[in-house]
Amino acid sequence: MITLASDFGLAYPAAMKGVVLSRTDARLVDVAHDLPRQDVRAAAFWLRETLPYFPSAVHLVVVDPGVGTDRRAVVLRVGGHVFVGPDNGVLRPPARRVAAELDDDAPVEAYEIDVPNPESTTFHGRDVFAPAAADAHVAGASALGSVDRFEPIPVDSLSECRLPEATVS
Repeated sequence: MITLASDFGLAYPAAMKGVVLSRTDARLVDVAHDLPRQDVRAAAFWLRETLPYFPSAVHLVVVDPGVGTDRRAVVLRVGGHVFVGPDNGVLRPPARRVAAELDDDAPVEAYEIDVPNPESTTFHGRDVFAPAAADAHVAGASALGSVDRFEPIPVDSLSECRLPEATVS
C-alpha cells in the first residue's frame, strides 16, 4: 500500500498516481490533498496524528515550499513504514510517532534520494517522490538499501520540525 498526502488540491495528485501505477500495482490510498498550502508545520502535525493508524505502508508526503531549491529528497524507514518526501521537517514527526508506538522508539533509517535530472523544478511530487515511493514499495521496507538511488544518511542530518507534545496533568 502507498498512501498519498499533499497540499496539491484534487487535480495534481493524479499525475503522481500515474507515475506510481506505471511502476507497481500497489494499492493507493489518498490520505489528504487539502493540507494547508506550503505549511510544513501544520502538515507534520496532521500526519503525525493520522499515519500511525495505517498498517505498514509507504507514505508519500508532498508539502514542499522548497521545491526547485537544493533541499534534499529523502526516504525514512521505521519498522514496516516508509516515508518519502522533502527534507523540510514534514516527515520527522510522523516517523517519530510511529517509532514510539512500534517498539520502545524503534530505530529510524534515513536515505537521500539521488536526483540526477528531474523533468521539472516545480513538480517533484511527480518527478522525484512518486518514482521513489514506487521503488520503495517494490523493494520492501527491509530492503531499501538495495535501491541504487537511495544513499544512507545520518538521521540527525535531517531537517527537524518540532511540534508540541500533549501533556496530561
